[in-house]
Amino acid sequence: MEANEELLKQPLAVMKVCDFVRAITETPEVRQLFRNLIKSVLTDEEIEKVIEDEKNEHPRTVRGITGIASIFGCSLPTAQRLKKTVIKDAVSQRGRLIITDVEKAKKLFKNYQAQNGPFSGLPKTA
Repeated sequence: MEANEELLKQPLAVMKVCDFVRAITETPEVRQLFRNLIKSVLTDEEIEKVIEDEKNEHPRTVRGITGIASIFGCSLPTAQRLKKTVIKDAVSQRGRLIITDVEKAKKLFKNYQAQNGPFSGLPKTA
């Protein structure tokens, strides 16, 4: 019996990650099954977005206040002020999860800076 055939007989729940990856990469039937599974869950547009994000070294979104701070190279308190004021239209928040659209945030900040000057001119939060 071939090693791949033995792998395919194992339940997925007990497979090691390396075995799962090997099954996907070395077995054409499993690759096709995995492709079909992904296509049943994601639209073509979502798949393209994932592929594009993987190729692109600059992410489209960042998570949390630390993500905002990394975009602008600022402190966490300043990132919090930005989130609540200048870039609020680029930020989505559900509970404690914060997602920021990087391009939109940069555009909003650039527009704000053009009208008001650098960080020192940030509006106060309520």
